[in-house]
Amino acid sequence: MRLWLAVLGGASLGIVTAVMPVYGEELVVDDTSDRITWDGGAWTVVSDERLLGGTEHVTSEVGARATLAFAGDGVTVIYRAGRDLAIASVEIDDRLVGNIDQYGPEEFGRVTAFAVAPGEHTISVAHSGGRHREATGWKMAIDAFVVQVSDGGAGSRTED
Repeated sequence: MRLWLAVLGGASLGIVTAVMPVYGEELVVDDTSDRITWDGGAWTVVSDERLLGGTEHVTSEVGARATLAFAGDGVTVIYRAGRDLAIASVEIDDRLVGNIDQYGPEEFGRVTAFAVAPGEHTISVAHSGGRHREATGWKMAIDAFVVQVSDGGAGSRTED
């Protein structure tokens, strides 16, 4: 089974398990965590029970960014898609690694994952100023990050 350790607002919520092979751990860092810095523009916290932890951070300002320092070998951005959402640019260790087009039918829990070499890294997700040609707005939304930490082995274990 895969081990999930949820962190909301810096407090551990416990372990959630599902039956599957163990490849390591995944640390969920919700948007309310003080591990994420929000800068470069104004951010609004939006509440909705369909979001992880019930909130997301939203901005319409080009250049506004969310930054997370982490140790691991992968990181996933969790976000919401919508017709009024724009394109986010993603940098890992100050290098552009891709864009996330958040435009589409409203959908919660969308994910985009990035693999990195094991070690300490920083991910920054910024409002790029771009949007899909059919988008009706300029917002960018971030719900959470998930940090992957592989232990190099596979097997199974149960956590209570």
